[in-house]
Amino acid sequence: MKVSHFNTFPYGGAATAARRLSRRLQKSGVKSTFYYSRSDRDDLLQIGNKTESIEQAQILPKEQSRGMSLFTKRREKKRLREIYQLHNEHIATRPPGEETFSMARLPDQSRLNWFQINSDVVHLHWISFFADYPTFFQSIPEHVPLVWTLHDQNAFTGGCHYSGGCTQYETGCGSCPQVTESHSRDVSADSFATKRKSLNGRNIHVVAPSKWMLELAEKSPIWPKTASFHHIRLGFNLKKFHPVDKHHARKQLGIRSDAFLICFGADDVHNKRKGMGSLLESLNHLSTSENVEGLVFGSGEVPAT
Repeated sequence: MKVSHFNTFPYGGAATAARRLSRRLQKSGVKSTFYYSRSDRDDLLQIGNKTESIEQAQILPKEQSRGMSLFTKRREKKRLREIYQLHNEHIATRPPGEETFSMARLPDQSRLNWFQINSDVVHLHWISFFADYPTFFQSIPEHVPLVWTLHDQNAFTGGCHYSGGCTQYETGCGSCPQVTESHSRDVSADSFATKRKSLNGRNIHVVAPSKWMLELAEKSPIWPKTASFHHIRLGFNLKKFHPVDKHHARKQLGIRSDAFLICFGADDVHNKRKGMGSLLESLNHLSTSENVEGLVFGSGEVPAT
């Protein structure tokens, strides 16, 4: 059996989970390959098992305009105009610190070179900003089963990665609270309709690492009626990740044993929901007589004040 995993980047939480799974499949005798779209940190490709099969996704080159028919040229021009108009009207002017929002239709088409991939199973992970839904799913033969592990809500919404309590995705999106100039036919409605059409008739098995995520996914009509839903927790190596004595851990990290320790982690400290602003505000209420130390991990720079 040949399994292909797809993720936008080779690093990050979704990529780590996907690569661990792919590695375990390889050890069990399955021909498993992890494909990614792009990376600005190629050094991370060497993390883990050096025999791990990792490849950049093979995308078919876009047809040159010189070889297009007049009808095809006009259709492509119209497609690009619609995409840029949706982006400029609803996404480009969003204020910084908002939740991630991604479109289902992208300027760059993403037709996979299926002759090179040719898998028995396609396992999708976090494919935002990589997969142009119409061309991506058209390039995968309809008989190939799709397993989709959810790492946020984007797969079943009209573009948001965290709905923040909004339930518009249960009816098809539109009038999205996370975009500017929202209305019933905004970018969220367009992306939802695009996703639903692209996934129609596909053999999809949705996997959620939490019951909460599974319950949300099941409420979305974006999936084909034949889609199945499964709750499978993310696994990790218990020999490597396990509790240790607190005092020993502090000593290893250079933290004083009597310190009041504040730990904070976020993939993006500029995201309001991650709580960096709340953390900084709470620091003003700490007693100056206490020995306080901080342990911060993730990405982004912590403000100086």
